[in-house]
Amino acid sequence: MTPEEVARKKKRIQNKDSVSTERTITVGVGGHYINIPTIWDGKQLSKEESIIKARKRLGRYQKFNSISDAVKAARKRSEAIGEAIKKQ
Repeated sequence: MTPEEVARKKKRIQNKDSVSTERTITVGVGGHYINIPTIWDGKQLSKEESIIKARKRLGRYQKFNSISDAVKAARKRSEAIGEAIKKQ
């Protein structure tokens, strides 16, 4: 999903000073790194539960060669989602 689609469609978790739609974690898979969400259907899942859910969808996640590249991409996406939410 694009950041704009996430802002429109995903359920949100209200935090003290913000909202969350994805809360990603970065995990290693087959020599690469991917960012996966820990919020599924509006519910915060554990790392283990998120990995189990994401395994069924591995092909849809972008692969990165380094953990730092994956983390940079996750931060950039989070900022883009935040901007899209503000525009609503």
